[in-house]
Amino acid sequence: MNRRLTTLFIVTLAGCPSSGCVYYNGIYNAQSTLQQAEAARAEGRDLEAQASYAEAVEIAARSFRKEPEGPWADDALYIMGRAWFRAGDLTRAVPALRQALARAEEPGVRRGAALFLGAALAQLGDDDAALDLLNQAMRGLRDDPLLADGHFWRGQVHFARDEWELGFWDLARAAEADSRLRLPASFERLRFGAGRGDTLTVQRELELLFSSSEGSRYADGLLALGLDPASSREPTSVFSDPHFTLEALGAIRQAAWPPGPRARIALARGRLAAQIGDSAQAWSDVLWVAEGSSPAAVEARAQLARWQLTTVSSVSELEAVRELLRPAAGMPEIVDLVRSLRRVEVLANLASQQDGERLAGFAAAETARDELGALRLARALFVSYIESAPEGAADAAWVGKALLAILATTPQPAGDPQLREQLASRMSDPYVATARTGRVGAARVEQLEAELAGRLAALRSWAEGEVDRWDLALRGENPDASASPNPTPRTRQP
Repeated sequence: MNRRLTTLFIVTLAGCPSSGCVYYNGIYNAQSTLQQAEAARAEGRDLEAQASYAEAVEIAARSFRKEPEGPWADDALYIMGRAWFRAGDLTRAVPALRQALARAEEPGVRRGAALFLGAALAQLGDDDAALDLLNQAMRGLRDDPLLADGHFWRGQVHFARDEWELGFWDLARAAEADSRLRLPASFERLRFGAGRGDTLTVQRELELLFSSSEGSRYADGLLALGLDPASSREPTSVFSDPHFTLEALGAIRQAAWPPGPRARIALARGRLAAQIGDSAQAWSDVLWVAEGSSPAAVEARAQLARWQLTTVSSVSELEAVRELLRPAAGMPEIVDLVRSLRRVEVLANLASQQDGERLAGFAAAETARDELGALRLARALFVSYIESAPEGAADAAWVGKALLAILATTPQPAGDPQLREQLASRMSDPYVATARTGRVGAARVEQLEAELAGRLAALRSWAEGEVDRWDLALRGENPDASASPNPTPRTRQP
């Protein structure tokens, strides 16, 4: 292709018929723009690269439409296919590259089209066809800069075909030919090693990735491989073992990465530690993130607050959770959590008044359970509601429902004799009877549920008005306000 473009450039300088000049200039400009895109991509200027790829396609397409059967049509197709491939648009890249390969007369165009078509088919899972095309192209590349890409793509294909020795060899050649492929090759070896249960390879490649700031580009890939609960992992993957994953990523806090990617991995590692019951490690990792300045710090503080809420058993302990959130004041996820904390407090405070609304305690308990995930606190509030509702009082109609809520939030209800005794003494309660039989008391429960919904709606509406009055600085609505804890809000019955 270089020889043809040199000829094209000479023709352009020497002069030609006007329509021909426009056509030749178009191909030359498209090729120049493509090279600019490749240079930007190699230097990590991704937005600039994407814009230049799009421009190269536009220029080449214009020339192709002028003379779809002209002598430079294969060049135009190759430029478009290569640019589309780099931009990730395989739907357009594959047909363009197929046409370029079929029509190419110049060896450079033929090799390039075969190489990029092979890489595209590899991404689409057609490994056999991809390998044939890559082998065909690479036999003639030798000193071409694309040889490194060819080795890299062929290494991926060998891994997909479970030809691990050939895969490792090709990736090593890719890194030798182009040092910029050193880390991409490392991550490919890590992926393959992880899927094959090769712990030594995984540990070695993680060490390499962590040692370079450029390794942070693979943070998303690491999350998908080992830490994202939504990702599917092969049963043989080393990352299917959470204990190995926790240990393998232990050096992330000392990695030579920028703060943001480091924090994301450390936060995910902390959550993984919590899942396997290592609460000390979980708290350590997430607190480290929370005390940093990365965007993940806010998410980390919210996570710490959620964990702390699982240990809370009284309303007075909520202030400590609020204090934990203060450094992240004003962030949306923090604001929602702060409002829920205050909602529980104002409802519980209303219920505790001498002439208060006892059902507000029930509403506080449901809020603690549903919005905060504070099950110990929810149980305590349900118990308080039961104890404050005298037998025969109107507010006592929902004691059975509260007992069932306590039952559902108690880890081992069979080991709670007081709870069992209370349930046994209320077998005639419509809620308890319906839960036992599925039908006895169902009509009465339906009536009670309708009445409860109306009363709770009124209480919650009142509580929202109270919540709006507090935590302004913490909610970011009054930056000049004092950050000191707010006093217990005044209460008034709805």
